[in-house]
Formats: sequence, structure tokens, C-alpha cells
Amino acid sequence: MSAGAGLVQYTRAFRSLVEAQLKLDSCVAQMSRKLKVTCLELDRLNEEVEGIRVAIAEAGRDPLKSSGIPRMQEGLTAVVAKQDTRLGVQWPSEVRNWNLGKVCDLKSAQVGQLPLNLPVFRPPPDLLGPQPLHWKVQFGKGVAVYAKRGSRVASAEVVRDQKSGWQNQWRAPIGF
Repeated sequence: MSAGAGLVQYTRAFRSLVEAQLKLDSCVAQMSRKLKVTCLELDRLNEEVEGIRVAIAEAGRDPLKSSGIPRMQEGLTAVVAKQDTRLGVQWPSEVRNWNLGKVCDLKSAQVGQLPLNLPVFRPPPDLLGPQPLHWKVQFGKGVAVYAKRGSRVASAEVVRDQKSGWQNQWRAPIGF
């Protein structure tokens, strides 16, 4: 009877550890997906910026098309405003929620502090208007997302990939 009770206790303790790990894994995966979606969205908007800039340059060479330049510049400004909103409002809000443990109710967990500002910069405008964003992250490098509760740790990284843009991948925990 004593051996059976010990086995039940061990099974409950093991189940508790597994549930804690699954919760951490799920939360880290959720936040790394949000980061990946943000990076992919910024890249998609960058393609729009580049396309509009090309259209403005081509219209500037053709007097028949030059009347459409102001409308194209308005479109360029709108796309840049979307990027700026994503970078200056939406992403910082996600980071604050993560850092405060509000994502997945991780209040009792220690979370890795995500950067409030993503590693991008925009060169000054030129004659065509605002320029696309440039990533400060090299291909193969990324941003880590991790959380720890007790002895359980989950860690992932959103890596800039030359072929597909951005990839989520699990990684060994660092800094714990």
C-alpha cells in the first residue's frame, strides 16, 4: 500500500512539472509568434514602401504620369505611418504585457525582457520621400523570448532568415 501511495505522489508531482513546462512552452511560443508576425508585417510593409518609391521614380521620368505623384506620396506616407504605429504603439504594448507577466498569466514567472524597440532604423527621407526600414539584425541572428517558473524554463528565438524572412525556433535557455 505504501509503495502504491508513493507512486501516486510521484505521478502527481511529475504531472505538475509537465503541466508547468507545457504552460511555459505555450506562452513562449505565443509571444515568439507575435514577434514573428510583427517582423513579417514590417517586411511586407517595407515591400510596399519600396514599390511605391519605384512608382514615384518612374512617374517622375514620364510627364504624363507625374500628375499622380502627390497621390503616390500620400500612399507612401500612409504605409510608413502603419510601420511607425506597429513599431511605436502596437509592439511596445505587447512587450509591456509580456514584461509584466500579463501574457498567459505568467505573473509568478520570471520572463526575459523583450526589447521595447525592435532592431530597425529608417534612413532620412530623400527626394522620393520616406525610405524603407533597415534591420540591424544580421541573417541567422534574432531576438530571444524566454520564461522561467521554478526549475522549468522555456526559450525560443525569432531568427532572421534569408529565404523565408523570419523563423521561430526553440533554443537552449540562456541567462538563467
